[in-house]
Amino acid sequence: MKYGRKALEDAALGDHEISKIDKERAGIVVGSGMGCLSVTVNCVESFLESGYEKSIKYYVPSNMINSASAILGINLGFMGPNYSIAAACATSNYCLCAAANHIREGEADLMIAGGVEAPFLPFGVASLAATTALSRRNDDHKTASRPWDKDRDGFVMGEGAGVLVMESLEHAMKRGAPIIAEYLGGAVTSDAYHITNPRPDGFGVSSCIQSSLINAGVAVEEVNYINAHATSTVVGDLAEVKALNQVFKKTEGVKVNATKSITGHCLAAAGGIEAITTIKAIQTGWVHPTINQFNLEPAVEFDTVAYQKQQHEINVAISNSFAGENGITLIDKFNTSNLPVTFGGQIRGFTSEGYIDEPTEHRLEPSQNYCIVAGRKALEDAALGDHEISKIDKERAGIVVGSGMGCLSVTVNCVESFLESGYEKSIKYYVPSNMINSASAILGINLGFMGPNYSIAAACATSNYCLCAAANHIREGEADLMIAGGVEAPFLPFGVASLAATTALSRRNDDHKTASRPWDKDRDGFVMGEGAGVLVMESLEHAMKRGAPIIAEYLGGAVTSDAYHITNPRPDGFGVSSCIQSSLINAGVAVEEVNYINAHATSTVVGDLAEVKALNQVFKKTEGVKVNATKSITGHCLAAAGGIEAITTIKAIQTGWVHPTINQFNLEPAVEFDTVAYQKQQHEINVAISNSFGFGGHNSVVVFSAFKS
Repeated sequence: MKYGRKALEDAALGDHEISKIDKERAGIVVGSGMGCLSVTVNCVESFLESGYEKSIKYYVPSNMINSASAILGINLGFMGPNYSIAAACATSNYCLCAAANHIREGEADLMIAGGVEAPFLPFGVASLAATTALSRRNDDHKTASRPWDKDRDGFVMGEGAGVLVMESLEHAMKRGAPIIAEYLGGAVTSDAYHITNPRPDGFGVSSCIQSSLINAGVAVEEVNYINAHATSTVVGDLAEVKALNQVFKKTEGVKVNATKSITGHCLAAAGGIEAITTIKAIQTGWVHPTINQFNLEPAVEFDTVAYQKQQHEINVAISNSFAGENGITLIDKFNTSNLPVTFGGQIRGFTSEGYIDEPTEHRLEPSQNYCIVAGRKALEDAALGDHEISKIDKERAGIVVGSGMGCLSVTVNCVESFLESGYEKSIKYYVPSNMINSASAILGINLGFMGPNYSIAAACATSNYCLCAAANHIREGEADLMIAGGVEAPFLPFGVASLAATTALSRRNDDHKTASRPWDKDRDGFVMGEGAGVLVMESLEHAMKRGAPIIAEYLGGAVTSDAYHITNPRPDGFGVSSCIQSSLINAGVAVEEVNYINAHATSTVVGDLAEVKALNQVFKKTEGVKVNATKSITGHCLAAAGGIEAITTIKAIQTGWVHPTINQFNLEPAVEFDTVAYQKQQHEINVAISNSFGFGGHNSVVVFSAFKS
């Protein structure tokens, strides 16, 4: 909040100036790695001590990775794209690239982008120390962060926020903005090598640098300043040096410095802070020094600006960083006698079906297992078995799979262990295992996909945000093939309790089969579900070339923000209607062409009617339009919901059958659409949309049709 406001002030956007801009075209992409860690620890501790109590009421809305973006958006009233990306310590740069793409695609005029991190509490320090990545120079802390020094022993933890205001040139010029630098381009790739260690040959990094220069339209020779990632880790520093040596054959005149030698490693915020440092160097002509460099690694041949700042005129700089069968059952995974909700759409008898070896399956968290199996199954449906995968260009294949609650079982187990035993080996794997982006990362390593790989967090709208992002990577020529969607595994006592504490869950414990009843007058909340929903998205050229079985066409999509409340949607439905209209514009489709809507329809008192109002605002004629609610059958699978419902939408297009909305006993009078009550219906679909909305006011809509060759 504070640094978003400061960035706006630096951009000559005080409250008066903000009131003049089009807030529907102003958005926010601010990411985090560890999220609201203090909330996590406090709420888990409270739950373990006291069970289901009011003290965890605000866990879900407060702990969402996307909460910082959402709260800033509400504070400013910005209604454009609003979400968070999780890509560990590369998060900020991913957010900057995403924000720039929204502007380039004409979806926004102005974006706030960057990263934030606040890990300084006992569990935060202990969990990072347990990875053995932190320096242990407790007796010489001032010189502990020493990038490229032979005696470096790990990074020094930092915290903070680094955010930028990014703006289209036309918009900035029109309002007389003080333009301090130009964003030329960027790129994101994946090593597909290891969950914590970088590729020792530096290939993934060098590929990313080269792609960023291509995206920016810049020759290697034009770059004369590099703000390096340079964390002071034994393996990481040299891997980056190898990558730089592969790209920059001539080092003369190129300055390379390490901001982390001064600030420490601010994790997800690092890229934002270092982007600001880079811009300041461009502005002032002064490059800050790399300190604590006592014994330089021989492999480092660049001028690292050791100890003293240097004057340097910078030319170009880079900064690295179904049939309607009810799926709701009584929960049998654990004792629910002390919980207010005892039922849900849980996965029972999960097996990896041979996609994961048994030791790995037991080691991984459920959401990670779900992601691998769903990803592998999606690839098989796309005629991409191991042999076929070996033939594709893996540098142009990526993954964007998001989650809302992440690896919740890891969180709870590690916090409990820490509270009971203090700093122990049992929390060694907390950081790499609990990263929101771990599912995407592990699937990427499993497949060897080296294209864009990260996770988006936008609460229950996450999957659709990932689908839109993946499609944009393909449209921009950055990938040929992407796996995209969402995953969630919230079924453990703390997961149920924390969602129940928001009062959003149905309490029909005595009638669980009919508890999920979208648009019914007597609905009392949603039913929690879980799972994974992922799609293989591919450029037409790539799919045709390999003879892929194309089952539908992604026409377009859009994301917007309500900028209203952290949990409640705008009651007038305006944010949603705006998102639907933007998605149709992006898809090049007229409203009249849409004849099937897979609604978000969660069975909440306020949410269902807000969506209906939005649909009524967009679709003036309801005749011939089918609108159904998948969540009446599956429950609400949170971040995975949009992926599962996109699959449902595509299946309806494929088969010509629309699944029913069940549990509709007393329909709300405001609902004038055909909701396909109780019985599936045959329906030839022209154009379909699938809606997903989430806590934080995140709205998303994706548009599909049958593929016509």
